[in-house]
Parts: sequence; structure tokens; C-alpha cells
Amino acid sequence: MFIFGDTQERKIKVPLMAQMKTLSKNYKLYYLSYWYFITFGAFVAFGIFLPNYLVNHFGIDKVDAGIRSGVFIALATFLRPIGGILGDKFNAVKVLMMILLL
Repeated sequence: MFIFGDTQERKIKVPLMAQMKTLSKNYKLYYLSYWYFITFGAFVAFGIFLPNYLVNHFGIDKVDAGIRSGVFIALATFLRPIGGILGDKFNAVKVLMMILLL
């Protein structure tokens, strides 16, 4: 699918810069970019913070903390597309709010 592309996709004859200019006027671009920045930034920060937190507050040795952090990062990375699928299938804003409440 990714290699061959979508053969049914209609071709757009508008230059790329014109498409980008039109897109930059859409407020949804900034709204969604903001939320992506917040959620992905928190994910990265938490992944960096988690090993030290586990060592300092729970007395776990560094290797065990690294393994637990790695498992968390792997699970979170693989679950992100599932959140995207749920957002596409249901109301994306409601799915995002439910996930953020978890």
C-alpha cells in the first residue's frame, strides 16, 4: 500500500506552495498541531523522566528501571496508531479527551 500508493487517488494540479498557503489559513492546522505537540512532547518527556523517577522514588535498580521504561515506551508507541484508528472511527475529539483522562 505504501509502496504503490493509492491508484484511485485523483491527482491535484495545484502547485505545492499554493496548497501550503491555503492550508496555513486553516485554523484546524494550528489546533491539531498544538495538541500533537502537547501529547507527543509529554510522551517524550515522560520517557526520559521515567527511569530516574523509578530509581529515585521506588528504589528500583537502574537496569530494571530501564527495562520497565523501555516496555512502557514500546507499548505506548504501538498503541498510538490504535488511538488514531479509534479517532477515525468515532468522534476524534471525544476519543482524545477519553485518552487524556486515562
